[in-house]
Amino acid sequence: MKKAIIVILPLLLIAVCMLEPTFDDWTYFTTPYYDFDTNIIDRLIPRYSYWRPFDCLFGLLLTIDHRLFPLLNHIAVFIAHVMSALMVYKLGRMLSLCKESAWVATLFFFFSPAMLGTVLGIDSLNQAYSHLWGMIAIYAYLHGRHSLWILCALLSLFCKENGIAFFFIPIIIKWAINRDNILLSLRNLCVSLAVIGLYFLIRVILESDAVYINEEYFDSPVLRIANNIIRFVSLSLIPIDYVSIATEATRNYPLALVTLALSMPFMIMLVVKGRHTLRSPLFVSLMISALVAAGPHIATLFTTMHAYAGLGLISIAIGMLWQNSNIKEETIFRNPYLIAFLLSCLIIDTHHWYCSYESGQQGKRMAEKVLKTIQPKPKLCVLYIDTNESKYSSFCVIPYDAFGWGKAVRHYGDGINPAYIDNYTFQPNDTTAIHHYVDSIHTEGYQDVLVVEGNEIDTYSKWLEKKYNAR
Repeated sequence: MKKAIIVILPLLLIAVCMLEPTFDDWTYFTTPYYDFDTNIIDRLIPRYSYWRPFDCLFGLLLTIDHRLFPLLNHIAVFIAHVMSALMVYKLGRMLSLCKESAWVATLFFFFSPAMLGTVLGIDSLNQAYSHLWGMIAIYAYLHGRHSLWILCALLSLFCKENGIAFFFIPIIIKWAINRDNILLSLRNLCVSLAVIGLYFLIRVILESDAVYINEEYFDSPVLRIANNIIRFVSLSLIPIDYVSIATEATRNYPLALVTLALSMPFMIMLVVKGRHTLRSPLFVSLMISALVAAGPHIATLFTTMHAYAGLGLISIAIGMLWQNSNIKEETIFRNPYLIAFLLSCLIIDTHHWYCSYESGQQGKRMAEKVLKTIQPKPKLCVLYIDTNESKYSSFCVIPYDAFGWGKAVRHYGDGINPAYIDNYTFQPNDTTAIHHYVDSIHTEGYQDVLVVEGNEIDTYSKWLEKKYNAR
């Protein structure tokens, strides 16, 4: 097992590092500070719904050399995933899993498609390290090191806001193990509430502007929350190639069915053979804790990345089911159900990686074409012709988003120009409106205007020429 890990991990890291930025990767805190006059203090203090100083400091580090992005991001996220896998194993052993069952839990966590939104991401440091610090917080609490628990829970919270869950999750798990010591649980709960109260007090004091409420995050009716719960459970426990059913361009129902057929016997076997475990207080506490970990996302905005929040706890629960299933094989790799499950994960992971790779390469090719066509000036405007293209999360990104709305030009160029980038969206038949708009922005100092239509990108003049020639 150890020899296989030594061989596999570097190969997986190389594959991950081949992915280029797309979509939110271009605008988040963990990009280089291209606007060199940025006040670092403004980014470190609470900003709107966020207070993520770890991400802000990482972005500052990348500013040393913009070419470190996104390589350093990938390395940091991958390290966090590997360390979280180690914590899954150690926590599993602490919770009385045998070595074999702990390895099943670890393999489930490491290869589960539920990890893809985070591990293949570039702007996902917050998710990866919030989970890692949270798992360490649980480990510390169960060891009776309560000061370390509070520290790690705070670090998780400063990485991402859902880290607040780890002030409560260790208490839930410990109480399931030993329900006699309710006074200790109540005392630690009060400590958690006091620290959280202090955290929010500091946020209010440091917040320079009025708190901005993003309706997309908080306008969540009951049906939407219920849908988010279903999505969380599905992503975590039903491995299927979602790329093959999400968009028309990547639709491949046979492949989706194959991955489902390979993975589900394993899950069914665990539930059937380990069904008595489903009523275990520890198992129930792990599943509730996983839901609590993802709770802030479920209550607001849930995407594929957010399934990662509870994945470590779900993986340990899977290990419990395995241990209590009375499986007699001498080694986990002789179990046909597990082998089929891991094969399904490998197919899904590879397909998602390939789609992510292609999306990133599309944005890079567009930027390189622009760099060959023009010498970028300080001010650039990008016009997008909305052809209603379909996309799926960060795996299948439309070319315009992969292009970073023009930001890719700066990154793949000198990291300086264009210093200011604006963008605007038009419908396919808005040629007259586009013309008037271009006339107006030229008076505002925009030296370069690009038009993106599908996967094609041209200067405005060349786009017009093609448009009229087509007529």
